[in-house]
Amino acid sequence: MPIISVIIPSHCYGHFLYDAFKSIVDQDIPDFECIVISNGATDQTTAIVKQQEINDPRFSLIEITSGTPASARNVGIEKAKGLYIQFLDADDVLLSEKWKIQLDFFNKHPETDIHYGNFEYCDLNRKKRWIDTKIRTQLKPPEYQDLILNWEYRLIIPIHTFLFRRSCFNQWGKMDPSLKTHEDLDLYIRFSLSGAKWGFTPKTFVLYRIHTASNSRNDITSNRKNFLQVLEKYIFETSHNKYNMISFKYHYIITLASFHIGYLRRRNFNWWIVIQPRIFIFYKILSLIVIPIPFMNRFFEHIKSFIKAVMSSK
Repeated sequence: MPIISVIIPSHCYGHFLYDAFKSIVDQDIPDFECIVISNGATDQTTAIVKQQEINDPRFSLIEITSGTPASARNVGIEKAKGLYIQFLDADDVLLSEKWKIQLDFFNKHPETDIHYGNFEYCDLNRKKRWIDTKIRTQLKPPEYQDLILNWEYRLIIPIHTFLFRRSCFNQWGKMDPSLKTHEDLDLYIRFSLSGAKWGFTPKTFVLYRIHTASNSRNDITSNRKNFLQVLEKYIFETSHNKYNMISFKYHYIITLASFHIGYLRRRNFNWWIVIQPRIFIFYKILSLIVIPIPFMNRFFEHIKSFIKAVMSSK
């Protein structure tokens, strides 16, 4: 039985797989399996993985016709045999000491369910690396509240920074396949509400590659829709005896404002720093007005249209 199962969904990202594979092989833990799920890929993904299977039997390929990244990862979870689960997107890489540090942490803290660390951005060819000093990567307790209120704005944690015990998925379920984006946020909140114990080491574990084809950067409509879907589900779930309707609306609006601002910032809109305080003041005032949530949703459709217009004009 392998110690770690690596799950890589790939949709037409085959040209990045060589870097991803090397970052896995370079780990200090040789006892792993890597499952690549070709998610309707029409590029060279299948050929690359099959050749890797021949060279190294620890790698294997599963082909599915189409699906969300969440459904592809769920296929990998079902096939995985490892004691720990490592997710990795095809265009990202792990740094060499990641698993050794994380397994040492698990051994010293056996109550820990999930361990993670820091990340750095890198350019297409990994020649330039940088850290966004405006965000943090360490959760503050209660973790579910931190995730709900600060995700995409003050808090960003790519999924490949984590190492999960397999028992997390056995106890608390897999990813929500209906989500095209923010399936990771949904998973983190659900695990946190279920009582997961988190461990953190302040060391860079992974690189997150920035390139023009990245789905997470380009599709604001899908990002916003799924972000709100997750947000509404868990704010309602956690609101019993904790939030009244006004405070629910406050958190709903402020978190959505955070998402818009965070999205603009990650798209390199330098003027986001100027408009940020004004947006928050406006949204805070709006949150105190007794307005039905459906009206709020229509209002935010106008906000979305404004952002799309700004994007297209840049």
